[in-house]
Amino acid sequence: GTTALCGPDSAPIFGTSPAHAQDEPTQTQDDETRRSELGERQRLVHRKMEQLETMFESIAQKLEATEPERAKRLVDALHHASILCNLIRFIADSSAVA
Repeated sequence: GTTALCGPDSAPIFGTSPAHAQDEPTQTQDDETRRSELGERQRLVHRKMEQLETMFESIAQKLEATEPERAKRLVDALHHASILCNLIRFIADSSAVA
């Protein structure tokens, strides 16, 4: 990732006061725990999306022989959902950097 110039991950420029230094480890640990939990949830969602895509592709292949128009609509819907998912991920990543 990129290093933020200011924000929760940035290093202090002029040091910390003793009172702030006492609070820092707890806040840092909480932040790391939240990031770890978020990362795990993101990986779970990614795996579930891959499973869903595989299932839709399998259904589309089976439909191709008997209902080619429905198979095409299913593949198109899957393609559009994938684009939307990538766009949402891009926006989320962009806002996390800002």
